[in-house]
Amino acid sequence: MQTFDDADGRTWQIRLTIGRAADLRDAGFDLVDDDARAAIFDDPLRVYAIALKLLEQQAKELGLDADGLDESLTGAFPAFFEAFVEELATFCRHLGKTAQAEIHRAILTATRKAEQTAVNKLNGVDIPGLIDRELDRASRTIDLELSRLSGGTSGEPLPSPELTRVP
Repeated sequence: MQTFDDADGRTWQIRLTIGRAADLRDAGFDLVDDDARAAIFDDPLRVYAIALKLLEQQAKELGLDADGLDESLTGAFPAFFEAFVEELATFCRHLGKTAQAEIHRAILTATRKAEQTAVNKLNGVDIPGLIDRELDRASRTIDLELSRLSGGTSGEPLPSPELTRVP
């Protein structure tokens, strides 16, 4: 069983069992078939639909309707996703699918690293400055093209500036 907290501090539990997997299969989400399980991750909305199905009983116990559950999950989806993938890996291991369990854990680790790398890169880039420079470049390119079309000088589009790191 895995847990995660939503933005309101409520702790949610995710537990995958054979019975829950059968319920999810009936709802169109096959967690047992390797290919079908892998395809779930192609669409975050499918993962979200699984979250709604897995957590609907807990939501009822907390007095949350569908909108309340939706609101709760919207702010906590990354936490749900991590807990779900960890529980899915445990479920695969219980089914004797050790390699699949390790694949899910490796994907989760790679996803965390990719997210952190992206954040680190973005933290080092002057995004507003980059946008301003690109807007200025686009404006100059349009001016040159309009001048060329109206019989003025022929201008080449300006080269794109390099990314500027924030000190």
